[in-house]
This record gives sequence, structure tokens and C-alpha cells, in this order.
Amino acid sequence: MVRRTTWIVLVLFIGLLAFSLFWQNRNKGNQGKVTPSPVVQSLLDIKSDEIANLRIEDDQGGAVEIKRVEGNGWILVVPKSELTDSNAIDGMVNQFVSLHVISTIDPAPPDGATGLKNPQYQIHLRIKDGRQMIVNVGVQTATGSGYYVKVDDGFVKIVDKIGLEAVTKLINQPPVLLSFTGMPSLIVTPQP
Repeated sequence: MVRRTTWIVLVLFIGLLAFSLFWQNRNKGNQGKVTPSPVVQSLLDIKSDEIANLRIEDDQGGAVEIKRVEGNGWILVVPKSELTDSNAIDGMVNQFVSLHVISTIDPAPPDGATGLKNPQYQIHLRIKDGRQMIVNVGVQTATGSGYYVKVDDGFVKIVDKIGLEAVTKLINQPPVLLSFTGMPSLIVTPQP
């Protein structure tokens, strides 16, 4: 005859085996389901090559304006410059049109709380098809990770700080190519 402790160990083993099979198979029905990732929203619904003119103004009276010249890239209109770094402007414009919206605030807080009543920056865009857009830039968010912005009369949004500052820095650092005139020559004249 089989001892009583053997029967107890056998029942415990079968119970443990049943529990482990249950535990392994409990999520089988969820396999294959894909959880969609959040959609990344851009601030502007345009492409960089659609922009014909871009003007950035700050609340201190500073401004920079760039204009697309077909076949020639970009020229700096304000401040006037003959040597414009078109590659730097292309990179900045691409970054600007692809600014990521961190969040949309609805209902919007008062304009005084977001800095949009008296914006720090206004970015005026003229699109090739004749449309015009104004992007108002308010203050930084409380966490310092973004800025409050409003495109025309749309919703208040928070956009990425680093991406926006790359655009607004053009007021103090316009994309001008430095001209190289060469090193001054050192002429030594023999003395008698």
C-alpha cells in the first residue's frame, strides 16, 4: 500500500503542475495584439519647401526675416546680408515645421498665464500659395520643458523647448556666412 505522505506529495505536485500550466496560458489570448503608439503631432501642417518667407520678432523689438529665392536657397532680408548660410536656414526651417507638440491645452488657460497676451516671439509665415500664419510664442512651462504657443487663433499648445529655441535664436545669431579675406601678409623689409 502507498503511504499517506506519498499521496499528499502527489496531490501537491499535480496541483502545482496545474497552476503552472494555468499561469503560462493565461495571456495566450493577448498575444498578437498590437498596442498603437501615440501619434506624434507637429505644430504646423505644412512642409518646409512650402514656406516662402519667415519673419521672427521678439518683444524687445529685435527681428530677423528670411526669404526663399527660387534656385538660390534663402536670403537674409532683415538684417540685410549678402552672404546668407542657406544650409543653416534650411535646417532651421525643417526643424520649425516639424516641431513636436507635447500637449494641447483645452480649455485654454488665460493668455496672461501662458504669456500669449504679450508673446515673447511672433513668427510670421508666408506660404507659397499666399496663405499667412502667425505663431505666437509665450512663456516656458512650469517644468521648463516647453513653451506655450498658439498658431493663429487655434488651441494653446506646448511645444518642445529645444526645437523652438533653435528657431528663435536666429534673432541674436542670424545665419550669415563669414567672408574670408585671407591672412594679412607679414612683409619684412631689410634694413641696411
